[in-house]
Amino acid sequence: MAKDEEEEIDEELLGKEDAKLFRGIAARLNYMAPDRPDMQYAIKEAARCMASPRRCDWGLLKKLGRYLLFRPRLILKYDWQKRPSSIDGHTDSDWGGCTKSRKSTSGAVVMVGKHVIKSYSKQQKVLALSSAEAETYGMVACSAELLGIQACALDMGISLEGVVKVRHIRTQALWLQEAHASRRLGYEKIDGA
Repeated sequence: MAKDEEEEIDEELLGKEDAKLFRGIAARLNYMAPDRPDMQYAIKEAARCMASPRRCDWGLLKKLGRYLLFRPRLILKYDWQKRPSSIDGHTDSDWGGCTKSRKSTSGAVVMVGKHVIKSYSKQQKVLALSSAEAETYGMVACSAELLGIQACALDMGISLEGVVKVRHIRTQALWLQEAHASRRLGYEKIDGA
């Protein structure tokens, strides 16, 4: 069989029954995702194929199944700690990671002290034109999560500062925002006409 024929078979859509089975397995994995940060990216990728699963997409489900055979459980241990004063969000993104849509994926881990309270891996809705833009979208998503958790904590009488930690953005590029927020500089929009 020629290589072109192989690729054609791989791209073939699954039949009705196989597609139903694929969607069922992917849905179960998607249900597990919040509790399995070690698998979230791979589960996200499998869930993206649910609309029109192809024969080649079975490979991802098989790989996840083999992974689960040897790692059926993940234990997140929460040792005692003093009440922390801040909530930390660690975020990163891959610029144009999807080879078909060229959309980036944002991932984050939200921690209170040493305790992981949320993690996610999500495809960005917009097409980032640069790695800095992809990182900025990831920062925005992580910041929204932190603000939501801060508000929830405040409802319980707990005041937490929020800190977003990013891998690839150069923080000195954000000095304009800091200068504006501290009122050292003012910015005004002018009419272009």
